[in-house]
Amino acid sequence: MIIRKLCLAVAGSFPFFLCFSVWPVPAFGQEMRPAIKNPYYEKPAWKLWCDDPAPVGDVSLPPEAQRLFPWPPASERFVDYRKGQDWPGRTYAGFWCDVYSSEDNKHSYVRDAWKSPAGDNAVEGILEGMIHLNRGEIGSHGINFTSQSTTEMGHHIANEKDRLERTERDYYFRDCLRTGPAHISFMDRAPDRAVDEYQALAPCFYNSIGSSGSETMAITKMLIAGGYLPVALKRTLQVNGLYPATLLYIWKAALPYKVPYDDELRHRVAYNSQGDHADYRGSNQTEFNHLFHNYNDELHLRNMVKIAAGMDVAPPVALLKPLEVKGGTVVYDTLKTALLIRQGEDEEIRIRLSAADSYDLQGWPLTFRWKVLYGHRDVQIRREGETAEYTLVIPFDKQLPRGRTSILLIANNGRYDSNPAVVNIYRTAGKDNLRPTLEGLRDLTILPGERAIFRLSGRDPEGFPVVFSQWDGEVGRIEGDTFTWQCPPFHPAGVEPVTVIVSDGSAGNGYNSGRAFITVSPTAACLRPDPPQGPAPLRVSFSSEGSRDLKNGPLRYEWNFDDGSVSGEPNPVHTFTPPGFYEVSLTVTGPSGRHTARSVVRVEPQWPLAIENGWGKDGIDRAVWQLTDPDTAIVHVSGRDGGFVKIYDPKLEKPGPHGLTSLKKLAPPLYLEASFFSVLDGIRPGTGFSILGTQLGYIEAPGESGRNISIGRPLAAGGWASRFIASKVRFPWQKSNLRLFLDADPAHPGRFRYTGFLESDTGENFFRLDNQELPSEGPISIVSGSARSRFELYSIRIWAGKTPSPAR
Repeated sequence: MIIRKLCLAVAGSFPFFLCFSVWPVPAFGQEMRPAIKNPYYEKPAWKLWCDDPAPVGDVSLPPEAQRLFPWPPASERFVDYRKGQDWPGRTYAGFWCDVYSSEDNKHSYVRDAWKSPAGDNAVEGILEGMIHLNRGEIGSHGINFTSQSTTEMGHHIANEKDRLERTERDYYFRDCLRTGPAHISFMDRAPDRAVDEYQALAPCFYNSIGSSGSETMAITKMLIAGGYLPVALKRTLQVNGLYPATLLYIWKAALPYKVPYDDELRHRVAYNSQGDHADYRGSNQTEFNHLFHNYNDELHLRNMVKIAAGMDVAPPVALLKPLEVKGGTVVYDTLKTALLIRQGEDEEIRIRLSAADSYDLQGWPLTFRWKVLYGHRDVQIRREGETAEYTLVIPFDKQLPRGRTSILLIANNGRYDSNPAVVNIYRTAGKDNLRPTLEGLRDLTILPGERAIFRLSGRDPEGFPVVFSQWDGEVGRIEGDTFTWQCPPFHPAGVEPVTVIVSDGSAGNGYNSGRAFITVSPTAACLRPDPPQGPAPLRVSFSSEGSRDLKNGPLRYEWNFDDGSVSGEPNPVHTFTPPGFYEVSLTVTGPSGRHTARSVVRVEPQWPLAIENGWGKDGIDRAVWQLTDPDTAIVHVSGRDGGFVKIYDPKLEKPGPHGLTSLKKLAPPLYLEASFFSVLDGIRPGTGFSILGTQLGYIEAPGESGRNISIGRPLAAGGWASRFIASKVRFPWQKSNLRLFLDADPAHPGRFRYTGFLESDTGENFFRLDNQELPSEGPISIVSGSARSRFELYSIRIWAGKTPSPAR
């Protein structure tokens, strides 16, 4: 027997280390069968296709000619699977003896390929090179992966003892990774908070953000990475039922964030299976805060393959054994990898537990570290004497929102960390956790050799301190609340993204995110208007202070004020007479090159109001609006005191347009402000605004999507002139605010342009559509492309520079 010494680094209210010795099982040898090391099984209760290739019914291994064999990864081609090209002494195992089963009658199914965004790294033909079936039996078919797309695959498993115990025993430690969508269990679809129904972080199964099928790309990525495990090691893991635990460790350790392994960004209740949303499945439940959920997908798989290919020993296994619980309500305390206790108001919870059942297949000594992932930061963790028993004290804090305190136990064998075991304390009292703010990011331009600095700030509505983190694979680093990047002196011209995530650390669901772009250019133009907005006529002083060139030579200035006027002065003064949005540009030319900066000056109109809403508690004002489709009564005035107009009838299948059309005929110039909302589900082309024949919303141009807000109009010669404005978010019941000018285009005499700002779920976006031929006058319409395309108008005001034609 070998005596193992376990040293535990404990993170609670302060860090300290605990060391003790335990008596382990006999040292692991090359031949341990039939006895294995597993908390539930003494010998494999599952078929091992690598040892027993005999078919099971009509299920059999794929022919060798269809199998994909992994060749050594390279920096350029980090995944290199070749069909039917096996060779003696092959290092990596491949996945041809892995088994996938759909548990929902193929409603979800493992993906057949993974491709990098550039297409230069790809694995295709996965399904014909492995065993896959529908509704297989885990033991007799030797299944390694399952997927099931229902609404009960998320928090229903994590929060209930029987479901999680079955998942841990009959899947996780039976060499099968159970996967499914979080769906309604976790949705980041509101501007101020996330929906999080998980009471526990359960580490023994995989959940994806999204609905049906959103989990299946994660299986494909794990298959690819698992195929790069060394042949003997992969067999050892599968014999002992530890293949799922190892894959989950690899998944989490490989996530491309600049944080340590025990950080909350790596240990989540649910993940985006494909980090760049290139092949997103299910409801778009992360788009409001998508930069928190997303990551560099290619870098993630590259990291996974690198970890797997370099792994020569099995990661350890972290296990919990609760001995005594005082306080709270125990939901489950007999599982090996997770513990859940509900904490009521003013309840202090004390837990005695042991980690001595944790083990390492190689018999190597283990060290442990405890980490309060999020929640109550003043958790106390103490070792009891010379034993392997610990006391955890979790006080109640009335300032904390309702949610989890999750405490990780991570084992380390000197080479690798384990997939953690987790102690979960769920606070049943308190309000929803609100999202912290993120400020300090801004786009900027620097010269090679200069330093970029962002002073980050964030405010948590509950008053807790925030922590900033960054995507990996990007320039710079964050220390505390400061991002710094020292640009190398020979950095080529280009754009570097900086993606920042802020966490309030209180419940595992309070995050915000943002991105800035650093332009590296040997010549930099800087533009500052003073004032940037005001009533017409507006006199603006422009400054080029800060414009510079790498060679410190003389600069030439080219100003374009977007009203037909230009200037070559360094700091000109210009008066904007007509109201409008003017996209002013400054192009600076120096010895090293040229660079252009832009800024929009907002000149406010003093015109009379032509239309102000036109509805109330008594209904639509027929002196202002007429029904676009008089035969269909689907335009309703809703809300208290007739607050808004709703165009919607879910029972009517009649196509549009349905809505309102102004009786007045308006002509440029005009200015429009509107507040509106449209539901993404069921939306049809032609839903939005029609402004003298130009559509804004889900326009009818070919190739447009209901997920986009665009502006465009059909051309007399055929086709469309259109511009993308912003992406829609599916769920947030949040108004969009539109400000739009229609006026003469100074760059194209006799023609007109649309310029404006759309403030929507994804921020404020400036847009323009130039060089348009319009009728001399026309109406304004608010329409829905079908009766089932829900569109709501909360306010609309139109100022006219010319007297409108009277209603007829």
